[in-house]
Amino acid sequence: MFEEMGPDNEDDLCAFLKEKLRSWETSLNSFKPLADTGDYPGREEIAESLSVIKPLLANDESYKFIDKFNQSKNDILDLSDEFHNLEQFYETQRPTWEKLRAAYQKFQMNRLELEQDETAASSLKRMKEILMAPAPYGMLYEAEGLIRIVGEVNEGLIQKRREKVTARISALLDEARNELKAVSVDGNLRTQCLRPLERLLERARKQESIAHLNQSEQEAVRVLDGAIEKIEAFVKRPPVKRQTAEEPPVKKPKVTIKPRCIVKPAELVDATYLETTDDIEKFLNKLRESLTVAIRAGQRVQIR
Repeated sequence: MFEEMGPDNEDDLCAFLKEKLRSWETSLNSFKPLADTGDYPGREEIAESLSVIKPLLANDESYKFIDKFNQSKNDILDLSDEFHNLEQFYETQRPTWEKLRAAYQKFQMNRLELEQDETAASSLKRMKEILMAPAPYGMLYEAEGLIRIVGEVNEGLIQKRREKVTARISALLDEARNELKAVSVDGNLRTQCLRPLERLLERARKQESIAHLNQSEQEAVRVLDGAIEKIEAFVKRPPVKRQTAEEPPVKKPKVTIKPRCIVKPAELVDATYLETTDDIEKFLNKLRESLTVAIRAGQRVQIR
C-alpha cells in the first residue's frame, strides 16, 4: 500500500504505519482548502479519508493501533486508492485542470455562437463533463485537445465578427469626420464628437466577446447620432458678439449642412410580411411620402 516494506517489530511497525498515515493526513489537509471551494475535485473523498485516518492515529498503544488497522483493512485500501488519485491530481494534474477551467469559462462568452459549430459544440460538452465529473483524474489527458479544438473555432468566429465591427465603426468615424469638415468647429466640439467613437474602435480591436462586439457596433451608431446632433446644434447657434463696440461680431462661415432625417423602412410596415402587390404598393407609397416630406423640409435623408 505504501510501496515499501514495514519493519517486523510491533513498535517499529506501529511507528512506521503512523508516520505514513500522518504524511497522508498532512497532504490531504493541504488539498482540502482548494477542494472546499467547489472548484476542484475530491472534497467528499478528502473528508472521508480524514475520517478514516484520525481515529486510527488516536490509538496510542501499538497493539491496539495495529489491531484497529487490520480491522479497517477495506476502508484503508479504499483510502489508498483515493489518496493516490488525489495526490496525482493536486501535485501533477492541477495545472491542466486550471487551464481547462479557465478555457471553458472564456468560451462561455461566445457559447451560443460556438454551439452552432458541431465540432466545437461536442468539445464544449465534453469539457463540461470532465469539469463536472466527481473523479475527473483519468479524463484530463483530453484537456489539451479539447481546448485547441474549441479555441480555433472561437478565434475564427471572433476574428470574422471583429473585422466587420471595426470596419463599421471606422466608417461611422469617417462619417463623423466628414460632418465636421462641413462646418467650422472648435477643437473641443471635435473631440466630443470623435473621441467616443475612437474609444469604441480601440475597444473593439481587443474585444473577444462576440456579444460585446455587437454592442460596440450598436453603441457606435448611437454615438454618431449624438455627434451629429451636436454639430447641427452648433450650426444653428448664433454668432458670438464681441464685448467692445469697436470690434465687429465674429461671422461664422456659411454652412451648407442640412439637418438629418432618419427613415426606417421597417417601421412603415404594419404587417409582419408583404404578401401581395397591394401590400408592396402601400409600403412604397408610405416610404415615398416620408422621403418626400423630408426633402421638401430641407432635410437630408438617412436610411436605416
